[in-house]
Amino acid sequence: VEEAGAVCRKDAENVPDNAQVWFNLGVLLHERGRQDEAIDVFRKAIQVQPEYWNAYLGLGELLEKAGRLEEADRILSRLVATDARQYDGWLFLARVRRRLGDISAADRAVRKALEGRPSRAEYWAEYFMVGKQFEDLGQADRAMAIYRAVVGARPQDAEARDRLLRLSQ
Repeated sequence: VEEAGAVCRKDAENVPDNAQVWFNLGVLLHERGRQDEAIDVFRKAIQVQPEYWNAYLGLGELLEKAGRLEEADRILSRLVATDARQYDGWLFLARVRRRLGDISAADRAVRKALEGRPSRAEYWAEYFMVGKQFEDLGQADRAMAIYRAVVGARPQDAEARDRLLRLSQ
């Protein structure tokens, strides 16, 4: 691992205008738990190549994990505004917006992710979480609509089935 880090740093010094090299270094730093450095390196990859979408995803995810939700929202919003087919970007944006308490925006974002990749289990898991938040807010109709969609796509999801049944009574 140390050898890989040395290679990445050497590459970054030798080809500083290569976003992929910066991205690789960011991933390595993230894997080593050096989140602040990884965030800076992902920003460098974006600076070198503003259309390098993987760097936006990496940066947005790290900012979200660090609790820097407003920054993550800005980065991920920029990503999906530029390329609406960045379905993982929509997913991460949904998570950030849910954590910010903007459940309606989280709902819209996760549905955009599901439009592009309806078979991804983690997208349905996030949609379920949005449903739980609607339920917690007393918006049973919205929660039930989401639970129905989750059960329709993932019949094995017992918790969504149970919540739907409970709310239907």
